[in-house]
Amino acid sequence: IVIFRYLADKDVFEAYYKNHLAKRLLGNKSGSEEAERAMVSLLKAECGYQFTSKLEGMFNDMRISKETAEKYRTHKKGLV
Repeated sequence: IVIFRYLADKDVFEAYYKNHLAKRLLGNKSGSEEAERAMVSLLKAECGYQFTSKLEGMFNDMRISKETAEKYRTHKKGLV
């Protein structure tokens, strides 16, 4: 975060980070979801809600996807 403060093009960093966060989340390659959330929280504190709203939305979408998949598996087991 200290280095982030000195970046002139924060929007370029946001696009890069958003793209790579999406790849990590979708590929289950994130070392820790909590660490990812902590980073987003630090960015939110530094830049505000507008900057991180899409990043937080990704976590919400992943949660909804996991819940829906689990409900489907449960429903499918009930049919057999």
